[in-house]
Amino acid sequence: MSIKKDILIYDEETGVILKDSSVVIEDIKVSFKIGSRSGAKQSRYSKVFHLEDPKFEVSSFYSYFYKCLLHLEMSSNRIVFHTHISEPNKPIDEADMETLFQCSDKTVKKFINFCINKNIMARIDKNGKLFGYVINPIYALNGNRITSNLYLIFGENGELDDYIPKRELSMLKQYLKIKQFEEKIFKLK
Repeated sequence: MSIKKDILIYDEETGVILKDSSVVIEDIKVSFKIGSRSGAKQSRYSKVFHLEDPKFEVSSFYSYFYKCLLHLEMSSNRIVFHTHISEPNKPIDEADMETLFQCSDKTVKKFINFCINKNIMARIDKNGKLFGYVINPIYALNGNRITSNLYLIFGENGELDDYIPKRELSMLKQYLKIKQFEEKIFKLK
């Protein structure tokens, strides 16, 4: 994702445009500390990192969660079926989870509802269609960097801030301010 920003410099007295240019600001990924909160160091990429225990009330939910982790897309943390490199990954839906977990639709719904209510997982839709279920990087992260989208989904209460180096967190928040400003401008047009 990127943001295009148009810059107009004009003479305030005459209104004549002196300079007209566009700048493209690319999406950023920020480091995510791996390990315990205090004094944690960054680590190089490994398949899946776990920082916190989701504390499932039903023990079978741990096995379902583990099966989800085997299907995490790198950096986005979306639960997908990995496809050929030239094709987009296919998001795993509730019916796929029934097959994957070998359980009923009722059990899948209980698992999903628990995860969503505890901010372990989020359902993302695009134009009314499932884009995918996404795992909170505190509970599991495929990679060692998170996107601004993951931060927006799970970091609304500052929950992720302790895991992001301060300098990079500052850059991320500045980026998101620019993004929100651009979205407001586009809505006005």
